[in-house]
Amino acid sequence: GHALSGHDREASPFTGALAALGVDLAIGDEEGAHLPEDAQGIVRSAAVPDGDPQLVEARERGLVELKYSALAARLCPPRRTLGVAGTHGKTSSAWMLHHALLGVAEGLGTPAPGALVGGTERTLETNAVAPAAGGWFTVEACEYDRSFLELAPEGAIVTNVEADHLDYYQNLDNLERAFGRYVDRVHPDGLLVVGSQVPERIELCAPCEVWRLGREIHLDLLAERRGRFGMRLRGPGWATPGLALSVPGSFNAENAALALALALGLATRAAGGPTREVLTSPIWCRAGDGFSP
Repeated sequence: GHALSGHDREASPFTGALAALGVDLAIGDEEGAHLPEDAQGIVRSAAVPDGDPQLVEARERGLVELKYSALAARLCPPRRTLGVAGTHGKTSSAWMLHHALLGVAEGLGTPAPGALVGGTERTLETNAVAPAAGGWFTVEACEYDRSFLELAPEGAIVTNVEADHLDYYQNLDNLERAFGRYVDRVHPDGLLVVGSQVPERIELCAPCEVWRLGREIHLDLLAERRGRFGMRLRGPGWATPGLALSVPGSFNAENAALALALALGLATRAAGGPTREVLTSPIWCRAGDGFSP
């Protein structure tokens, strides 16, 4: 019910899609953009500096100010949010998780999931999908500016942790401490899935059950065809049939393993244990960046 307006330096498919929805957008230098007289609040990305003219004006007028990460957290449904973090692979893993959850929802007849991701899914041609009431909501959890500490996920993935964003964190120790605080925010009844190279000090911060690739979950790479791997995944009390990825690279097989493990872990808990409906559902045959038999 709120009227929205915005500003970006350059036009893009995103600004075009927003304009088509009726959002009033200004394109160009900051000096040419102005806040509406009746504006009640302003939302900005972490990349917008404090000296931005619109931000300065908003503060002078006493408007509500939110960073993107804070607003995104307000959109996340309690006990139904899943965060996907990591230095590399979080965008791909987040969409893989969404597709896996779609398959689970179809197989079990549960509410359709949604997603809010930092990159466009090519078959959906969007970066955001609203969940049905009660559906899971996958969110790409960015470590920059400690944005992911706004989330309180029910389940989470950490793909890997390497030295990055050192302009903000200064050193790897500070970065690892931030990831430790992130996994500490997972609900105690939830599930954390981590890649094989994630430092142990990070998973030890989690208050919930933890599955590590190479320990609780095992990835078997099968035949390779044009860089695309077949794979089979085994976890506590369950195993998948053979799968064929539609995206290349062994790193994507690991991303898929983490996504599938979290989706199956949540689904089997909801079903009271592994069921045929979960393990043979359309989770395995999503189109696009998903999976095929």
